[in-house]
Amino acid sequence: MENNIYNKSLKKDSFIKVRISNENKELLEMKAYKANLSLSEFIIRSAFSSRIEIYDYKEIRELAKQLSKIGNNLNQSMILAHQGKLKVMKIDEVERGIKETWQLLNLLMTPQKQK
Repeated sequence: MENNIYNKSLKKDSFIKVRISNENKELLEMKAYKANLSLSEFIIRSAFSSRIEIYDYKEIRELAKQLSKIGNNLNQSMILAHQGKLKVMKIDEVERGIKETWQLLNLLMTPQKQK
């Protein structure tokens, strides 16, 4: 099924096994009962009507690594400055790099549209 439209008239000829805690199973059964639906029908309708947020975790991890590296470099520079081994430091480039990386990270943390 390529689209997200649930077709109730299709024959149900497949099974899906899931592991779930007893408490969550009871909660699902109670909600299905209150909705006057079978457990199967309730779960299927819930799955097709819910919105799942999708993130590009590969890019997020890469940007997080870059931020970590920038932070390490900044910490090393501060240690050298406190030891008197570093007199002048161009902080503008570091600040710009951190700002750009944070902007990209925030952009990636915005959920992508579902396909």
